[in-house]
Amino acid sequence: MAERAIETDSLESLQEKLGYQFKNQDLLIQALTHASSSPVNNERLEFLGDAVLKFVLSRFLFKALDLAGEGDLTKERAALETNVRLAHVANELNVSSLVRLGKGARKDGIGKNEGVLAGVVEAIIAAVYLDGTLDDVMGLIHRHLDLNWNSEDLATGEVERGRHSLVHPKTELQEFTIKQFGVYPQYSNRMQESSESVLAWEVRCTIPGTEFETEGVGTNIQTAETIAAEKMLALAQQ
Repeated sequence: MAERAIETDSLESLQEKLGYQFKNQDLLIQALTHASSSPVNNERLEFLGDAVLKFVLSRFLFKALDLAGEGDLTKERAALETNVRLAHVANELNVSSLVRLGKGARKDGIGKNEGVLAGVVEAIIAAVYLDGTLDDVMGLIHRHLDLNWNSEDLATGEVERGRHSLVHPKTELQEFTIKQFGVYPQYSNRMQESSESVLAWEVRCTIPGTEFETEGVGTNIQTAETIAAEKMLALAQQ
């Protein structure tokens, strides 16, 4: 009974991080179930999620890069959907601790495999698509792949063209630190109260193994992290 309560709490926590509440919890559980654990697993969801992700990214790139040809669009999409990026999303969501694995797979450490984690994220994308709407899944992908995208900007053609405009500062910083230092940037946050009694978030960004450190303040964690990442990029790339 205690295990079930812990599992329920973990699923609720995951949904809070996703920013989406499932109407059918079984879909989320299936998305977290590896083939080694059950005949009813996430393989079919992973197949669908890969297609949904490709569609959403293709739509995004088609609107954002109106002068790009098919080859360039394909390259850009591939850069946005790598296993490394999807696995990083899984780690931010703490998915590895929730993945249901068979005993042998768990013993072999399969739950930390990049490809497996990327597949779970794709399965979750499919689960949201099946449980909700296209807008729900587009919002999910936008938030967690850190696309620097405002649909209104794209509709009016005011978004800056070029790959740099497509990559969120957090993603750009992650790619830089992995290449230069072999580590992910780390973020720590705390809530603070401004002089106007409006709650704000303060985030500290560091690169493990270095002395680099920056801070960002915003009305939410995402904004504060973005500011800290922008500062870190400017500092570390000097």
